[in-house]
Amino acid sequence: MGCWTHARRKFVEAQNVQPKCKTGRADIALNLINKLYGIERELKDGSDEDRKLARQARSQPLLAQLKIWTEKIQPQVTAQNALVKLSAIWPATGVSRNGTSSKVTCPSKTAPSSV
Repeated sequence: MGCWTHARRKFVEAQNVQPKCKTGRADIALNLINKLYGIERELKDGSDEDRKLARQARSQPLLAQLKIWTEKIQPQVTAQNALVKLSAIWPATGVSRNGTSSKVTCPSKTAPSSV
């Protein structure tokens, strides 16, 4: 199973090499991923069933949006681009799984607190 911490790290790496003062692809992805982390922070004290239902209602649409976006930009990135590394950690049963499971959580120590 993929890990959102690793996926997020790849986008942070990509963000670090994009031109300053310019919103790039990494910023778009990080915005969506940070929203997922925010949902997880809100759900951390809920029961397994509550987390599962909330993930289906709130996280699943964000995951679908992120997956469609990555599929759209994939042909546009070069092999040297840091974003290309995401394809290796985006299997359909990998990082997207936390949208339906009640057991998988984002590690709170790595969740950005500024969201």
